Amino acid sequence: MLATVKEKRLQLSKATDANKKSWLGQFLTPERTAEFMASLFPDGTECCRLLDAGAGIGSLSAAFLERWLKGDLHFKRIEIDAFEIDNALIKHLTQTLNHYNSRDDFICNIHEEDFIHASVASLSGNLFSKPLELYTHAILNPPYRKINSDSAYRLALRRVGIETVNLYSAFVALATALSAPGGQIVAIIPRSFCNGPYYRPFREFILKRTAIRHMHLHDVFVFAAIWQFLLTVALLFALPVASFLFLLPAVLNVAALTLENAVKNKTANTIIKDLRLPILSAAFAFTTVVTFSILISYAIGTKAAPFVAVMPLFACFQLVPGLKKSM
Repeated sequence: MLATVKEKRLQLSKATDANKKSWLGQFLTPERTAEFMASLFPDGTECCRLLDAGAGIGSLSAAFLERWLKGDLHFKRIEIDAFEIDNALIKHLTQTLNHYNSRDDFICNIHEEDFIHASVASLSGNLFSKPLELYTHAILNPPYRKINSDSAYRLALRRVGIETVNLYSAFVALATALSAPGGQIVAIIPRSFCNGPYYRPFREFILKRTAIRHMHLHDVFVFAAIWQFLLTVALLFALPVASFLFLLPAVLNVAALTLENAVKNKTANTIIKDLRLPILSAAFAFTTVVTFSILISYAIGTKAAPFVAVMPLFACFQLVPGLKKSM
């Protein structure tokens, strides 16, 4: 089934107008990414209520269901709520999920409505909307588009205590609010939420309600149209700084090259020599902190820790050539 979904995705990606994709913030999930995201869920034996918001053609739901059919997941029953507002994709989403509809232990509900407004109506107790039952699992590739401060989305989100600036963070926050105790969310999102004042309310909202069980830093070209690093985040209702540490050698290598080039300029020699001790001290202090963080993450079960453990040592060697030449 995943091969069929892949063909549909490629055809639709080529045929869909770029302006439409930009307006919707729409980036259909590649199959390898969908399978990886589905693999992050631990096994379960009870009933599963899965949320797929911004479902597209059903790539993420299909990857989750394929894992279930293979016997990797042992849920007694799965019920999926798939939300999609692009009418052009509804037919394909229906075909994908209908492939699994012959089973008595599977139910799919396709919602041709806006996930944000439907969720806010449910969370705020709107008497004129059907309430959404809480979800045990959510798998998301949310739309990526900024939200204006005076838009209908921002006003709706504020009604349920969510303040954020992008559709992707709004989707994750709402999925969190709709999760049952012990629920799990796996989402592929840009890393922009990790820092800066604009996403501080979103970070506070998430960290008060969930624990980060896993982070995976994707290649920048998972979606060619998004020019920033992407993370797959697994939330459980902690950790890895480890994913970000993979960037450490590259950053320090740039610093070393900058230092080396500066030394070539004789007028900068005096300045560089004066900076030798501060640079060495800062490198040592930073490496010590990083190493300590890795040891903590290893102690609580980060799978990446054994590999990441060599990063600080490698990072120090990146600085050595420039420092030697400054002496």
